[in-house]
Amino acid sequence: MLMATQVETKEARALSQPFFAFWKLIAILCAVALAGVLLTHPRTVTRDIPDSPAAPSLSESEASPSDVAVAMKMSRAFSEVFRTVDPCVVSVIGESAFPSSASRKAPKIVEQGRRSQGSGIVIREDGIILTNNHVVEGSKSLTVVLSDGRRLRATLMGSDPYTDVAVLSASAHGLQVAKLGDSDKVEVGEWVLSVGNPFNLSHTLTVGVVGGKGRSNLDVAEYEDFIQTDAAINPGNSGGALVNLHGEVVGMNTAMGIQDGEYRGVGFAIPINMARRIAEDLISRGRVVRGYAGLSFQDMDEPLMRAFKVAVSAGVLVSDVERGGPADRAGIRPYDVISSFEGKGVANRAWLTNRIAAARPGQEVEAGVVRNGERFSARLVIGQAPDRATSKPPPSDVDSFGLDVEDLSPDVARSMGYEGEHGVLVTDVEPGSAAAEAGFQWGDLILEVNQRALRSQTDYKRILERVQEGDLIVFRMRRGEARVVLAAQMP
Repeated sequence: MLMATQVETKEARALSQPFFAFWKLIAILCAVALAGVLLTHPRTVTRDIPDSPAAPSLSESEASPSDVAVAMKMSRAFSEVFRTVDPCVVSVIGESAFPSSASRKAPKIVEQGRRSQGSGIVIREDGIILTNNHVVEGSKSLTVVLSDGRRLRATLMGSDPYTDVAVLSASAHGLQVAKLGDSDKVEVGEWVLSVGNPFNLSHTLTVGVVGGKGRSNLDVAEYEDFIQTDAAINPGNSGGALVNLHGEVVGMNTAMGIQDGEYRGVGFAIPINMARRIAEDLISRGRVVRGYAGLSFQDMDEPLMRAFKVAVSAGVLVSDVERGGPADRAGIRPYDVISSFEGKGVANRAWLTNRIAAARPGQEVEAGVVRNGERFSARLVIGQAPDRATSKPPPSDVDSFGLDVEDLSPDVARSMGYEGEHGVLVTDVEPGSAAAEAGFQWGDLILEVNQRALRSQTDYKRILERVQEGDLIVFRMRRGEARVVLAAQMP
């Protein structure tokens, strides 16, 4: 009996061991879980600490009425400036002549040169417009589009590639004129607005601040003194207005910091004081008259400053003086350091170059000079720089119908997809003419006139000579891949 009980006890223990092991495992898992909760749950801290500020509610995070009022006032200021300036900014379209068949680069030239588009600023009510030289350079015909949509034929009065300034004349009266400010008073950090026609998006406004002044070495022009801004300047903005909050034009948009042809956060404008000075000469003289000092100079690095005993970085080192020139007569010598000009410190070579060029011949200016560590003043009478040719537009041969055409060369035919065709190519359409009203476009290939095939300009002119005033003329053309028929009345 005792043995039987012992056997039963051993069996019971054997049976109970898995049971107790199971619950033991459960207990261990619960303990681990409880420890995790205790470790991750925030523990009560007995010492006093400052209460953290509570996260603001939606109503608390909203702008106060005074903040909104300030923002709305600024917004209204931008809108008012735009309404004032926009009628004074025009779109400028230049049509280029086709290259001759002798040019091996004709396809590339045609693709890049067929049309240029930019902006312009109306500076006189009779249609005098300020723009960039690079907008109109090489154009055979020019058209300006006003803010009210009117298209006017324009002529190039003159241009100056050395500052990238050009002046156009359009036949108009009573145009709204831009108010020109004083770019010398522009301050870094002040609000400016750019008005122009980027990417053929007319009447576009962008807003930013002045990021810097006197920017040079951009390889845009020979004389550079740019205003830097983060107001977006893109292709098509060139020649447009950079204005302050008073609606005054302080710069003419000219260049952009680009990558892949698009704006990358920085743009540059010619100070309006420089542009106005160039425009006045182009209008009154047809050329630019610049000051001349007859000396060469360069920026100084630290070793040169030590060598010539100059304590501050302002100033330029004279490297050459023209014998008998204005600087020579004023007593300036090689190795002199010019530290000031007209009472202002010389910032760098570009700064002094621009100031000398802007001075009028015969004007007497005071230059601060350092020689062997000693300072003195030199009285410099500005001379006149040698004349430089200014750009003039190539002649246009628009006929009485309003078209200028030329023979279709093999290179141009290949580049425009007109291979195998015969006819004459439209290279200019005069705005407002019978041809423009009929719908002719630059690049149309005229195949037939009054059902007579054309092979050259001679054929075209011979047919038109026989057309009488008021007669209807029927044209059959290629326009890209399409064939088009137009009818127009001879004026």
